[in-house]
Amino acid sequence: MKNIEDSITTAPRTGVLADFFEKTALGELGEPNNTYLGDINLFKNDEKMSSFYLNHRKLQGQFDKHFYSSIPFILEEECRVGSALKDYLEKRDSI
Repeated sequence: MKNIEDSITTAPRTGVLADFFEKTALGELGEPNNTYLGDINLFKNDEKMSSFYLNHRKLQGQFDKHFYSSIPFILEEECRVGSALKDYLEKRDSI
């Protein structure tokens, strides 16, 4: 059991970087100078995706500011995938 505990507390995802991710999630560390809001022009011809994007922005937390500013186009990709999943589930539930 000690080996498992040591492995968990020293593994990069769960141990070594835990403090960094906790502080980033709380907004104490890693906050970008400019908050990336996405490129709404990519969604302007799709009403469902535009709606998803606007709702997605309302639900963002502290870590999202860091995440979306760090990875190019990840916000737009999340909106594309999220909108497609929402559309799929709505169609599936109506059958």
